[in-house]
Amino acid sequence: MRRPPIWVPLTPLAAAAALLGVGISEGARRTADPDAEPWIEPAAVTLDAFPEWADPRWQIELEELLASIPPFRAGDAGALDALAAELSALSFVAEADQPAVDGEGGLRLGLRLRRPAAAVPVRDGFLAIDAEGVILSGLWPSPPRCGDLWLPVILPGSDAAGATYDFDVAQPGDWLDAPEHLAALDTALSLAAELSPEDQRRIGRVAIDGSGAGARGPEDPGILILLPDERLIVFGRAPSSGEPGELPAARKWRAVSSALAELEREGDAPFWDLADVRWDVPELRYRGEAAERIAAAVATPPARASAGGGYPSSWNTAGDAPEPRAPTASSSAARPATPAAGRPRVR
Repeated sequence: MRRPPIWVPLTPLAAAAALLGVGISEGARRTADPDAEPWIEPAAVTLDAFPEWADPRWQIELEELLASIPPFRAGDAGALDALAAELSALSFVAEADQPAVDGEGGLRLGLRLRRPAAAVPVRDGFLAIDAEGVILSGLWPSPPRCGDLWLPVILPGSDAAGATYDFDVAQPGDWLDAPEHLAALDTALSLAAELSPEDQRRIGRVAIDGSGAGARGPEDPGILILLPDERLIVFGRAPSSGEPGELPAARKWRAVSSALAELEREGDAPFWDLADVRWDVPELRYRGEAAERIAAAVATPPARASAGGGYPSSWNTAGDAPEPRAPTASSSAARPATPAAGRPRVR
């Protein structure tokens, strides 16, 4: 995890529709001498409305920054550069126009915000991250939403040598760079792109463990997606891995969609606890009475395996259903010789 530099030169934003925070500091135009160079008052800038998906604390953070900048003369290029650097250093700002002064001394700003795409667990809660893996300001007590949908949680996991990661020292403005975390983020972005909003609501809160992203063969489960109600999806390699023989991500997500649809069927069939979507024919492992019925139908003796935990400690907000337990041992159905017959350990 690295911290980006304070200032990186940015290209101007092309379309006015892409701008946020365009404002004119009307108070800056007042001057006793009409021939004197006007003073600029950043604190007087009027901000446009933030998008609905933005953290409302970002607007407060921006207003506090502008209020902390002392007035300066309109022709003070150094002060405008310093303001540009301060704006670009905000964790939730992806691009910033160079602040400009109009002919009457009004200050104009243009910003493009980073949209939350996932979240990471930190010491006291969760921080959102964008599609580039940049950690955004605004601590949440539990995994947050973006709009109507929950943000997937990127689990710290462990590296290829088995060393455990954590996000406890993460700060807004840092970004993810571990391959395991980038693979999990890649999966989160693919989920948002490939699953319909209806399926995303069905799947609910999820956590993604990318520790197994470097899967070397069918015995390695790859990326694991943890669902509520003690369910687990074995996803294989990251969607953009491009490894020969790996199923396209779109096919895997279609299998996930079918598995989610099973959850709405009547009877005991929905009680699957593992969906392995790495294969041309995806596998579901059922539990309880469904497992016994299906095992009897195919005359396959059930196998048992146990797994460790992995859910974030603050998985549910106050008033939600009880916090899910770590997946428990359960029965397997068809094709017990495949990796899906025994639940992979969640690292």
